[in-house]
Amino acid sequence: EDGKKDKVQEENEWQFLGPLTKPQIRPYTDPSGMGRINCIAFHPRNPKNLWAGSAFGGVWHSTNGGGSWETFPFTNFMSIGISDIAIANVSNTYTNIIYAATGDADAAFGGINNFSIGIIKSNDNGKNWKITNFSSQISDRVLINRLIVDPRDTNHVYAATTRGLFVTEDGGDSWDTLTNAYTRDLEFKPGQPNTLWAAFLYGDGQNAYYGLFRVNIMQREGKDSVTFNGTPVVFDYGPVVRMSVCVNMDNPDYVYVLSASNGGCLHSVIYSPNCTDQWFYMSQTL
Repeated sequence: EDGKKDKVQEENEWQFLGPLTKPQIRPYTDPSGMGRINCIAFHPRNPKNLWAGSAFGGVWHSTNGGGSWETFPFTNFMSIGISDIAIANVSNTYTNIIYAATGDADAAFGGINNFSIGIIKSNDNGKNWKITNFSSQISDRVLINRLIVDPRDTNHVYAATTRGLFVTEDGGDSWDTLTNAYTRDLEFKPGQPNTLWAAFLYGDGQNAYYGLFRVNIMQREGKDSVTFNGTPVVFDYGPVVRMSVCVNMDNPDYVYVLSASNGGCLHSVIYSPNCTDQWFYMSQTL
């Protein structure tokens, strides 16, 4: 493992961008820290054009590879945390349409009141923003963990939230619930956007579980509905408190799942080479 890390570092040039100083320590409930970044999204054809979402600082945009940044102060919104950014592309073509999930999904339940006010959208490359009809109040304690946009249709968006898995087919004007289970992460199968991998937190009335499922999208009466296929990865909730999924773009049948344990440590890294029909451990903390 050390040899692989050394090879990656030798073959790639890394530059430290900061921050260099640690802010003054404040009370736990008062926002403070080094400026945590929750997400980064890139222009499909220009990697120097990128977007970043911060835990307590809104959306940021750079057109020169991070050399300088501009921000969009959400003076008319009640939540400036950003958990995810989704750039709407059709056939790998930039469309100027951007969706962003407000709130800080990684810390809001930890005592910092930075819950979501909904999904916001820009149709003009970030110059103007509006709240879609997926909206909430801070007091509702809703979090949006992940946004993904159908590569065939900029109006077709999926949202993984604490209230379930949602979909819009009209650019955010209306949203339908596909499942009520807490949805932590979400990815398309490359080349097959009717297949999703979703990480759910769910229960049976007595126990709670974290699981990764293969979700097939079907059209019924003109709307999306879901079926579940393949062999899911399921852990008891507690030993696993967070789950993230990654798909191999060059070999879409390969799926990887990173799970974190209670206490903020690694639980396991597992993978499937055949579209979730079989699973194997790559790493595990015993």
